[in-house]
Amino acid sequence: MVEVRTSPENVRTRLTERGLPRDQAKLADWSSFWQQLGGRGCAWSGARHIVVNNDGEPDLDAVVRIAGGTVPIAFPVSP
Repeated sequence: MVEVRTSPENVRTRLTERGLPRDQAKLADWSSFWQQLGGRGCAWSGARHIVVNNDGEPDLDAVVRIAGGTVPIAFPVSP
């Protein structure tokens, strides 16, 4: 399981930039939204787990390592 984390500032910027109607209420009352949902950690157990910080350059090598060195392809790839 890969848990992706980022700062509240990054989340707010990304929600603002994507401009979707479903984000308007979150942005209108940002402090309440982030207080309620932003600090939640992962509740999963019993699985391999890695946390990736998405504020800068994420450590994707760690994701590949936890996946066993392979990444499944879900669609045909043309050469």
